[in-house]
Amino acid sequence: MKVTLITIHVSEMQESLKFYQNILGMEIINEIHPNENMRIVFLKGEGEVKIELIEDKSITQLDKFSSPVSMGIFIDDMNEILQMLKEKKVPVKRGPISVPSGSKLLFIEDPNGVEVEFIEE
Repeated sequence: MKVTLITIHVSEMQESLKFYQNILGMEIINEIHPNENMRIVFLKGEGEVKIELIEDKSITQLDKFSSPVSMGIFIDDMNEILQMLKEKKVPVKRGPISVPSGSKLLFIEDPNGVEVEFIEE
């Protein structure tokens, strides 16, 4: 499995962008707005792993995710991952979910509450 994406839920996108661009030297490679409350920005540095910053103004502090950080892993076969998780008795948090791009997403949690996302493109 190839780690490809680290997702960070942020409360202030502009401040986060200043940090990742000005301090860490990362560049914006894509930006999407799935709805009026949400802004998602993808950044990349020198390596292969991308940083995904998500700002969702509809989520209050009380509703925040258990962990503001998640990790994305590209996979070849969602059914194979589902079978492996079942065999190892790892509960699926949500998914598989099909998104408009055609990708399938599946979410689990590590023992520390960090969300791990499997992405089949």
